[in-house]
Amino acid sequence: MKNLTFIISIFLLIGCSQTNNSSLSPKKQTVKQEISDKYIYKSIYKNIRQNNLDSADDLYVKLKSDYEHSPYLKDAAKILAIAHMQNKEHILANFYIQEALQNSSDDNLKYLLSKNQFMAAVMNSSDNTYITKAKEALKSDVDIIDDSDYQLLANSFLTRLKLQDIYNNLQTGTLYNRLGKSKAYKIYKSKAMQDNIDINSIYKP
Repeated sequence: MKNLTFIISIFLLIGCSQTNNSSLSPKKQTVKQEISDKYIYKSIYKNIRQNNLDSADDLYVKLKSDYEHSPYLKDAAKILAIAHMQNKEHILANFYIQEALQNSSDDNLKYLLSKNQFMAAVMNSSDNTYITKAKEALKSDVDIIDDSDYQLLANSFLTRLKLQDIYNNLQTGTLYNRLGKSKAYKIYKSKAMQDNIDINSIYKP
C-alpha cells in the first residue's frame, strides 16, 4: 500500500509545484537550483546511508517537484532504486529505475531493471504463474540492453528463471502423476520442455 501511496503522491505534488513556481523569475530559479537541488540530493544520499528510506523518498518528491529539470534527478532515482532493491521493495525499485530511464538510456540502468525483475521473481520462486510472467518480462528487459557485458549478465538471470520455471512445472506435473491425473501430468511436462533444455538435468535450486 505504501508503494502505491508514495507513487501517487509524487504526481500530485509535481502538479502543485508547477503552479506555485510559475511566479518565480528564471534568474531566481537558476540561483536557487544551483544551491538547493544539490543540497536535497546530498540529503537523499545521507538518509539512504542511515537506512531511512521513507525520508529519502520524501526528499525525492521534493527534488522532482521543485526542480523537475535538475541534473541530480537521474542519480537520485538510481541510488534510491538500488536502496529499495536491497530492501526487497521491488515495486518501488522498479518505479525509480523507470524514473531514471526518463533522463537516460544508460545500459547500467537497463541492467538494473532486469536485475530487479529477477530479484522479485526469486522471492516468488514457487509461484508458477509469477515465474512465467517474470520470464517473459525479463526477455523484454534483455532485448533493450545494447552493451554486451550487461546483456550477458541479464541473460544469466533469464536462464536461471527458465530453469526455475522448468523445475516448477516438473514438480507440479509429478504431483499430478502421483494423484493419477495423467492428462495434467502431460500438460506440465510439455510446459517444462518448451525452453529446449534437457529436463533430466534439472534439480532443485
